[in-house]
Amino acid sequence: MVKLADDDSIAKKGVSNEEEPRTCDDKLARYVEKMQDEWKAVQKQNMEKCVEDCQKLEELNNVMELKLYQLLKEKIRKNSELEMKLSFVTREI
Repeated sequence: MVKLADDDSIAKKGVSNEEEPRTCDDKLARYVEKMQDEWKAVQKQNMEKCVEDCQKLEELNNVMELKLYQLLKEKIRKNSELEMKLSFVTREI
């Protein structure tokens, strides 16, 4: 492993050896860890958005089912009225 800074330069900055990555491998490991954390955060956010969208779709579906049920009920009622009128007219003929 190649060191990026000597101990004296770190001591002058007041940074301990554990706080500052000292090698390319350390920097790469921290970068990878940071990217993984960001990826997890994005995945979590996407999952929450997906759940929210699914809930909205389910609510919309329930509203549409209710409207369809009401339309069907109205059509059946009108059909029954027409059948009664037709029956009355055919009896008179």
